[in-house]
Amino acid sequence: MPPATTKIDTCGIVSLDPSNPIQQEIRPLISDILRTKYCVQGSVFLVEAIDYISVNKGSKTVRLLLGDGELAIQGFVRGSMHWVVEGEKVFEGGYVRLNRFELAEVAGREGGGRERLLVVGDLRTVGWNAKYLEVLRGEGREVKD
Repeated sequence: MPPATTKIDTCGIVSLDPSNPIQQEIRPLISDILRTKYCVQGSVFLVEAIDYISVNKGSKTVRLLLGDGELAIQGFVRGSMHWVVEGEKVFEGGYVRLNRFELAEVAGREGGGRERLLVVGDLRTVGWNAKYLEVLRGEGREVKD
């Protein structure tokens, strides 16, 4: 839980560093990224889900479902940054700043069309959404305190 002195705004957004609030940085970005193929480094997204996916022979990848308040997109974390997610520094309901990421297009499953996703090279947690965490708790999900 956030410390008693932490200020929670009406949307439930809490900045990890109160002297540098993230509220003004949270805005719809995904549609622009998909349209322009340009990724603004330092963008802030809500982590809606975290999945660990087996790739082959014991190796795995980390997939984040990243939201901007309107849309969500898959973000695959580069191997060099897995430690950040595995060390629970990134969590569902948290906001992350993507300092290095790019848009990639891959073949869809089962002969489907092309899929677009983000390849994340550097990220850090900058806050959380208290209301989102309450929803997760209400669903009986384990939530980072």
